Amino acid sequence: LPEMTQEVTVLTANFGADVQYGPIVISAISKSGSDRYHGEAYFDARNDVLNANDWQSNHQGVPLGGAHYYYPGGNFGGPVPKTHKKLLFWGGYEGWLQNQGNTNVLKSYIPSPEMMAGDFTSDNADNVALCPNGFNSTAQGSWCNDLTGMVLPNGSTVTNGEIPAQFIDPGAKALASFWPKANANPLTTPGGYNYYQSIVNINNGWVWRARVDYDVSEKTKIYISYQQAYSAQLAQGTGADMFTNLPYAIPFPGGALYNKNYTKAASGHLLNIFNSTTTNLLIASWGYGSLGNAPLNILGADRKSTRL
Repeated sequence: LPEMTQEVTVLTANFGADVQYGPIVISAISKSGSDRYHGEAYFDARNDVLNANDWQSNHQGVPLGGAHYYYPGGNFGGPVPKTHKKLLFWGGYEGWLQNQGNTNVLKSYIPSPEMMAGDFTSDNADNVALCPNGFNSTAQGSWCNDLTGMVLPNGSTVTNGEIPAQFIDPGAKALASFWPKANANPLTTPGGYNYYQSIVNINNGWVWRARVDYDVSEKTKIYISYQQAYSAQLAQGTGADMFTNLPYAIPFPGGALYNKNYTKAASGHLLNIFNSTTTNLLIASWGYGSLGNAPLNILGADRKSTRL
């Protein structure tokens, strides 16, 4: 973060004993307190109100996602009272409120109510809309395959394109209960999908950092810093899949899947100048990261809340 950074060093040659070999070493040092109080408050903003919507969203009647990027923050530092300006402090905070707009789209094929009841024939308008070329072995996508000859649990076969109600698996019926409803006409939607949803990706978070410097003497100096940060955004940009965007995905039940990142870092420096030719620098650091994926509402995927 620029407002929390005091110095950036880029080394391309002539490396000292305190850094590893290159080819390039980049290091950043955060701000610190000084012998006078100083601070700042700021608010950086960007709003895409003048951006154009994409053609497909316009065609589906989906409005622009209204992307915006807001970064409020501030920092303050100075000497700790009654320490003769030997003990200095500094602290900074920044939040980020990021709406990336309609960054991704979910497109899928939702079975018609008749299909969910076991009717895979062309005797109704819903099935015809989803499979305008009928049910056959060469149809695009397995949702329009011909079921003739499929063997049922009792050993009989499907001959009329209908699966008897007693063979509808209750587990599959429970899973299908949280599927979204078809919301697009496959005859006019590019790609023939009957479900279309633009996804507004929200990526919010915050970071705060604190640092304390102590000048023990002209030859001994110590500083300790600590930082925490958090961010959360939709997994894979859609929140439908955990690790990759699978084809024909639908929203994850209970909201969406989120990447939730929580980090902590601490470091300490102890500098001793023994004489004009001998200096010792001791550096210690510690870091923690929790980079996990989790649903927004876990109860939305609970079998007790989705079972019919």
